[in-house]
Order: sequence, then structure tokens, then C-alpha cells
Amino acid sequence: MHRGLEYYDRTENVFDIHQGRVEHSLKAYLRGDDDAVPETFDTGTISISGYHVSTEVPLDLNGLAKGYIVDRAAETLAGLGRRGFVSGGGDMSPPVGPIAVESPYGDTKPLKILKTDWAVATSGNYRRERAGTDHIYDPATERFGSRHESVTVLAERDCMEADAVRDDARCTSARGRQSTRRQLGWT
Repeated sequence: MHRGLEYYDRTENVFDIHQGRVEHSLKAYLRGDDDAVPETFDTGTISISGYHVSTEVPLDLNGLAKGYIVDRAAETLAGLGRRGFVSGGGDMSPPVGPIAVESPYGDTKPLKILKTDWAVATSGNYRRERAGTDHIYDPATERFGSRHESVTVLAERDCMEADAVRDDARCTSARGRQSTRRQLGWT
């Protein structure tokens, strides 16, 4: 929760865990269970006191969950003689060798080969979309759909940060991404 609120502040409200209802409605639309995307976005407060969380709105932790799971799995497996990395379908712990970024254009050739020891998170709209709407939304502008076909983020801190920043980058322009980099201290 603390990290979700941290990214909310640092991304100027683009990464927004207050949007649980919007997230669930958008996923229902993409599955074909609903006929339209949500018409409004939510506002509300979240307060944390120790281990107790109070909120007025359903929460959306999807932008952190996969990265968090990858981090916990890698942490658990560390020291057990592991020589690989943990992959969570686009989110991965620091790899032990080069990795290929899948092309969003259907090419068999990778878009890019990365050599890094940072956590990686990739997302593209070529896997989950319906009628031109994908699984990304920007609560700051109340806009559905990614600005980019595919985004890959490398984060030194952990996979949860790569996961959150990747979702922010899918919504923002190049100028917005530079602002996020400054907010996160990545400049």
C-alpha cells in the first residue's frame, strides 16, 4: 500500500491505486462480459495506520502485484543454488544473461536484446485489447488505452518498481516519462 501511494505521488497521479472499480470494469469489457468501458473514474482517500488500511473506494493493486510476486519468489529462491531468474509473464527478476523483448508487430525477431542486472517489466497492447481499447488507463486524464504499443522498463530497486513505472510509461508522453524519471530520482 505504501509503495502504491508513493508511485501515485511520484507519477503525478498517473499510477493510481484508487481505481479498483475502473480496473474491474475495464477487464470485464476486454473479456466481453460488459458492452462498454467505464464512463467515470474514482476519487477517494486511502489511509494507513500500522497494518490497517481504510479506503472509500475499491483498490487496484494490479500495477504492483506481479512485480511484488516476482520479487518475493526471487527472494525465496535466492541462496538455494538458483542460477536463473524468476519470470512472471513480462515481469522478471534481474536476469543472469541476455533477454529478448518480444516485438509487438508479430515479428519472430526480438525487438531488442537486453543485457542487464536490473529488474525488467514489459507490457504491450497486442495481447489484451478489444475494439481498439487495451488494458491500460490513465486516471490523471481519464483516458483509456496506451500511448505506446509496447513499453519495457528496467529498475534497479526491484521488479515491483519496474512494474509500476512501466504502467505509468504506457500512459504518458516522452515529456511525462522524463518527469517520472526525475520524480523517481532516475536522472
